[in-house]
Amino acid sequence: MLHHLLSDFGSLWVNLNNDEVHYCKIVLDEIFGRNNFLCDISWEKRCPPILDAREFGHVLDHILVYRKTRLFERNQLPLTEEQFRKYRNPDNDPRGPWKAVDYTCNFTALQCPERFYAVTHPKTGEKIYPEKNRVWAALPAEHRKNMQENRLWWGEDGMDHFPVQKSFLYAVHQEMIPMSLWRYEFAGTNQDAKEENIRLFGSNMFTTPKPEKLIRAILNIATKPNDLVLDAFLGSGTTAAAAHKMGRRWIGIEMGNQAYTHCKVRLDKVIDGTDPGGITGTEKWQGGGSYTFCELARPILNHDTFGKPVIDKAYHAVKLATAVALHEGFFFRPNKDCFWKQAVKNRNSYLLVTTSHVTAGYLHPIHAALKKGESLTVVCKSFDPEAERLHKRIVIARIPPELLAQCAASDSHQDTDIVHPPAYRPD
Repeated sequence: MLHHLLSDFGSLWVNLNNDEVHYCKIVLDEIFGRNNFLCDISWEKRCPPILDAREFGHVLDHILVYRKTRLFERNQLPLTEEQFRKYRNPDNDPRGPWKAVDYTCNFTALQCPERFYAVTHPKTGEKIYPEKNRVWAALPAEHRKNMQENRLWWGEDGMDHFPVQKSFLYAVHQEMIPMSLWRYEFAGTNQDAKEENIRLFGSNMFTTPKPEKLIRAILNIATKPNDLVLDAFLGSGTTAAAAHKMGRRWIGIEMGNQAYTHCKVRLDKVIDGTDPGGITGTEKWQGGGSYTFCELARPILNHDTFGKPVIDKAYHAVKLATAVALHEGFFFRPNKDCFWKQAVKNRNSYLLVTTSHVTAGYLHPIHAALKKGESLTVVCKSFDPEAERLHKRIVIARIPPELLAQCAASDSHQDTDIVHPPAYRPD
């Protein structure tokens, strides 16, 4: 399904441990084709290593990378602070910081005799030859130009036997090719992710979070601003949070209750600008944007015992509303002109029963329509914590599970079409 949804310009990134990665690669090779396998990245997820491991201390996870087609183009990565620190300017060269690079290359004198020649030491006048199994990187004419332009470095005192070449920061593309080993300084660790989760959720921490630095590295390589990112197992919302801060569009799917307890809570903080952790600082994120929270309804079609598709009644709306009204002490009297007045108590107290997730945005227009002296009880499947205390005249409660169970249609007792029964072929 993910292969079908993926753009021809897109890529798939799958994070697995040692137990599953080899089996998964066989499956993905079959779906994507071995020619579309790009890399098995080793991510240093734990640092320092485990000291009390019984057999081996597992410090790495795997990230399998596949492209949909050859149209996928990966990006370069920006240089890290550590790489920038390698550029210095000990001789105050007016061209700015530089780093030393080898002035020889991986060819022998037999392979490249034109590169096996003597250079003159600028201080001693000595004629210096390279090793026969590793000749000069520059041809003689290029070497003379390097000497004239002060592109060679002979050490602090100018007395090193072999020179190195200056590689100036201004002249290089300040980007690097992604490598297959991601150290913890580059992509973060599980411990970083846990600390981010504690700041976000306190004691209600997600069990297997990923650090935002890891997702940032992936998105920097695989996407550009405004690209669409899909995480089919959103977990605690890390991918959506990182993508939002990096200016990517995103879709997150999560079947567990953490969709409410973690993902929504986290993304609300990202939008409010109250999430200080993860890549907030490096991306200079200050809040903004929006998202839509959707719930997947039950399938509209099921199958009867003969395999014939029948409509699933799901929740019988009238039966459910009637049961909740009775449970809450209301009289079920739906108002045809006002959808939220499903039941009434004491003339000005009303009841609304809904299987939707209730948010502040859901309640605002209802509160605006409440007349003086009226109050409303909203009974729903789930709701945002801030919605519970938003309006003094609106009380929110959850539908009792036993009522939901009693009012749900049974998948195993669907009505069969007896007018057009299934035809049986004679033996």
